[in-house]
Amino acid sequence: MQSKQGHSYLLSHKSSKSECIKKTVNHLNYSIPCINCDSLIPTVDVDKHTQLCQANTPPHSSQSKDLTAMEETDIKLKKLRQSIVIQSKTETNTHNKKYLIRAEELCTQILKLQNSDDKEYRKILDISEEIKMITESYKGVLLVQLFLERLHSLALVKQKNMRSLNSEKFQLINNLQKRNIQDIDKQSFNFLINKEELTNAKQRLGYQAQTSNNYLRQNEIFRKTQITKFSRENQKQTVCELKSEILTKMSSSQCEEEVQGGEDVQNSNNYQRLFYSKCLNLKAQLSNIDPAQKVPLCVLFKEVLSRRIPITQWNQFILSAFDKPSQYLELQKQNIFNQASAFQNSAKQFAINSNFKERLRNLKII
Repeated sequence: MQSKQGHSYLLSHKSSKSECIKKTVNHLNYSIPCINCDSLIPTVDVDKHTQLCQANTPPHSSQSKDLTAMEETDIKLKKLRQSIVIQSKTETNTHNKKYLIRAEELCTQILKLQNSDDKEYRKILDISEEIKMITESYKGVLLVQLFLERLHSLALVKQKNMRSLNSEKFQLINNLQKRNIQDIDKQSFNFLINKEELTNAKQRLGYQAQTSNNYLRQNEIFRKTQITKFSRENQKQTVCELKSEILTKMSSSQCEEEVQGGEDVQNSNNYQRLFYSKCLNLKAQLSNIDPAQKVPLCVLFKEVLSRRIPITQWNQFILSAFDKPSQYLELQKQNIFNQASAFQNSAKQFAINSNFKERLRNLKII
C-alpha cells in the first residue's frame, strides 16, 4: 500500500514538473527581430525563417538602392516601433512594459527628426545617450534587451546620417561661394584685359596717323624747287607754318600727356579696387581668429606695385602673405614705431624752437 502511494506521488510530481517546464518554455517563447528583413520571428521558427530569408530576398531590398541612408534608417525604425508596440500590448510584467513604452516614445522622437541642423543634431545626441543609459540599466528578459540594443544601434546610425548630411550641406555652400568668387575674379580680369587692349589699339592708331603725317610733311619740305624771289617768300611762309605747327604739336602733346596721366591714375585706382576685392574675398574664407585678418591691405598693395607682380599672380601672392602674416604685422608695428618716434622728435624740435623764440623775445624786451 505504501509503495503504491509512493509511486502515485512520483507520477504526480513528474507531471507537475513537466507542466512547470512547459509553462517556462511558453513563457520564454518570445519573438526575435530578424536583422535581414527587420521582422519579428518566434524563437521556435528561427531556423525555418533563416533558410527562407536567406533564399528569398525581401521586396524592399531591391528598392533600397534608390533610397537614401536616412530613409532606410527610418524604415527600420518604423518596423522596430511597430514590433515594440505589439510586444508592449501583450506584455504582462509592468517593469518590462515600462521600458517598452519608453522605447516606443524614443523611437517616435527619432522618426520626427528629419532636418540636419544643429538643433536636431543635439537632440539626437541626447536621445542616443538616454537609450544607452536605459540599455545599461535594464536587467530583465532577453527580448526587451534586444529591442533596446536595436534601438540604440539605429539611433547611432541616424546620428551618423545627420552628421554626413550636415557636412555635405556645408561643403556645397563652400563650393558655391568659391565658384562665385572665381566668377567675379574672372569678370574683373576680363574687364581689365579688354581695357588694356583698347588703350593699346588707340596708341597704335595714333602712332600710325602721326608717322603718316610726318612722312607727308617731309615730302612737302624736301621737294626740289628753284630758288627765286617767290620761292624765298614761300620758304619763309613754310618756315612760319612749321613753327606754328611745332607749337601746336607741343601743346597737343602736353594735353595728351595730361590725359594719359589721368588714365594712369584711373587704372591704378581700378587695380587697387580689384586687389582689395581679392584680399577681402580670400579673408572671408578664413576664420575670425586667424592672424591673417590683421594684415593691412595697403602694405600688400604697395609691395605688389614695388615688385610689379602681374594680375595673374595676385591670388598666389595674397595666399602666401596670409600663410605668413607675421612679417607684415611686424612691418606694420615698425612703421607705427617709426611714426611715433618721428612725432616725438618733431615735438622736441618744436619745443626747442619755441623756447629759443621766447628767449629771443625776452632779450629784445631787455
